[in-house]
Amino acid sequence: MRVTCVLLCSCWVIGLAAADESPGQISPDQQAIRKNAEAFVAAFDRGDSKSVAALWAENGEMSLDGEAVAIGREEIAAQYADYFAQNPGAKIEVQIDSIRVLGPALAVERGHSEVINDDDESVVDAYRLVYTRQGE
Repeated sequence: MRVTCVLLCSCWVIGLAAADESPGQISPDQQAIRKNAEAFVAAFDRGDSKSVAALWAENGEMSLDGEAVAIGREEIAAQYADYFAQNPGAKIEVQIDSIRVLGPALAVERGHSEVINDDDESVVDAYRLVYTRQGE
């Protein structure tokens, strides 16, 4: 938790001089993040917890309100599997508000999501994802 807090605080400070997404000026990194969001939506809509979890770093963390922090793809997949079992047919829409590339190996995506269940009940939530480049 401490590392996450430090990382998010650092993002805020560094973000003052960071490149942001502008219409017509989308960087390759921003394009890759948008494709990642599309892959997330497709996997979520299929109810495919393993494909959703595969989008996280091997040691990534997921923190949802009221839930224990899931650390690593296995725990993330388990949380999504539980969710999909309790909410069969759930679909998600994602609206990316901003993608800020803060350096050669760090970016932050902010946006809103709306999850729609079979009974037409929906939940809207804000999110923040921190990306790090690995394996290059």
